[in-house]
Amino acid sequence: MTDLRIIKAFAKGLLTFIPGVAQLLTRKKRTSKHSGSIAEFCYTLWLSLLVHFEENGVSPDFETVGELGSGGSVGVGICALLTGTKQYFTLDIEDHYDKENNLKLLSEIVSLLRNKTRIPSSYKQINIKISKYDYPSHLISPRFMDNAFIDELRNEINDYCLGTKHLIILYDWYKKPALKLDMVFSRAVMEHVNDPYSVYKNLSFHLKSGAFSFHDIEFHSHGITKNINGHLDINKAFWAIIYGRRPYFLNRWTLKDHINALEDLNYYLIYIDQNIATENDPLNENLVGATILSKYG
Repeated sequence: MTDLRIIKAFAKGLLTFIPGVAQLLTRKKRTSKHSGSIAEFCYTLWLSLLVHFEENGVSPDFETVGELGSGGSVGVGICALLTGTKQYFTLDIEDHYDKENNLKLLSEIVSLLRNKTRIPSSYKQINIKISKYDYPSHLISPRFMDNAFIDELRNEINDYCLGTKHLIILYDWYKKPALKLDMVFSRAVMEHVNDPYSVYKNLSFHLKSGAFSFHDIEFHSHGITKNINGHLDINKAFWAIIYGRRPYFLNRWTLKDHINALEDLNYYLIYIDQNIATENDPLNENLVGATILSKYG
């Protein structure tokens, strides 16, 4: 039976060969809201990361942190800085910055922290596995109680965080001198970059020896096919048309591809959690996503 979703994806990809269409599709994504625009989501993601690191034997005391592909939201960065991180870099390739929403995020995240809000377990799109959802006070430095510091962050957000002291947005980060990060992470990004190997390599340049990386990667077809991993079976030439001329879309790297790349680039794998769609699937034919925690150098 013909998968109508593939036909639709093929037609859409074909349209991107018309000058200007690929840019229009990108612009549509830029103006749409995403989970990073929600304070509780950013709060959940950051605190879950802290707990996940601790539960896997890593002290989450990171002075410098990099986030790959923030989508214009500095919400996770706000959480990090309010809980002890000294500098936070968002590593992007396009300007999606939303100043008004980021100012709103600052106020709402301060409230969540001051209320010692329990880590919500309702965000199923966050694949970070933790066993405890209590407010992790022992992992948090209470900078969120410092009104002067909050004013500093507010001023930086007003200035688009460019070249400032705490929050720094870089759109050409891969060309910059080494940032000397203690940790870098991404969520639902590495499945969309054109060349994951180059991204991992560029990130490693900015990591201190002994720094940590965490990547939450999705492997499903993103609705292109009915089957969860049906996009992997599409003919290479046919897939090239579906991809079209978009600057980023969906690569077809498998979990094994990511693991091989990381190991080749001197990352030591600490923990891999696979999110399987169906039980009894030893070949990972229905792999929805996975998280990879590793140490560099």
